[in-house]
Amino acid sequence: MVLDGVTLANLEILQNGSTGGLEGSLLERLDTCRTPFGKRLLKQWLCAPLCNPSSILDRQDAVEDLMAIPAQVSEVTELFKKLPDLERLLSKIHSMGTPLKAQDHPDSRAVMYEEVVYSKRKIADFLAALEGFRAMQEIVSVLSAVTEGFRSKLLRQVVVLKTTEDGEGEGLFPDLSPELKRWDTAFDHQKARNTGVITPKAGFDPEFDQALAEIKDCERHLQEYLDRQKKRLGCRTLS
Repeated sequence: MVLDGVTLANLEILQNGSTGGLEGSLLERLDTCRTPFGKRLLKQWLCAPLCNPSSILDRQDAVEDLMAIPAQVSEVTELFKKLPDLERLLSKIHSMGTPLKAQDHPDSRAVMYEEVVYSKRKIADFLAALEGFRAMQEIVSVLSAVTEGFRSKLLRQVVVLKTTEDGEGEGLFPDLSPELKRWDTAFDHQKARNTGVITPKAGFDPEFDQALAEIKDCERHLQEYLDRQKKRLGCRTLS
């Protein structure tokens, strides 16, 4: 069901009719979200409520399931507070990494006078996303341990890890552990945060390792040539 702007205003879904603020609105009454992307999703749900009875009942079952495990919900709530805005971070990271961006895009022509600061900010965003996914893995592990009694199919899907490549089975949350471990060993996180440059460790990126080997090979050849010229000219201080 889609609610138009007039209906949203008349029913005071997102703001009250007297001051235009949040006080007294349905959104204020229902919003106990702990993440920015959760707040945005709740607002979307309120603007487009479900019509399908089975889907509505499944959401109600999800609420009942969570109310039945207060200890785990309290632990998960604290973990949610530590999450960055993953939704926006992912879109930023994706836009910076896409190879489809045209060469004449403003970003490719821009002159960054604060290049180091800009690079550090990008690295900080990337590391924050990794930390966020690590926290999400912890949240899933806490909830997946108590899913046996859950009646909500929706809730089981989002808190149980996907066990097969084609996504068959109950769980739909991807297992990110191998990828997170890979990035943990890929580079020095603190050094990257301080310098704004990611330097892959040996063995992580074969192309980078090959480039370093070629550079060292060139430097060795140049040094050998310089040594030969020093002997030929009899000048030890030649550079």
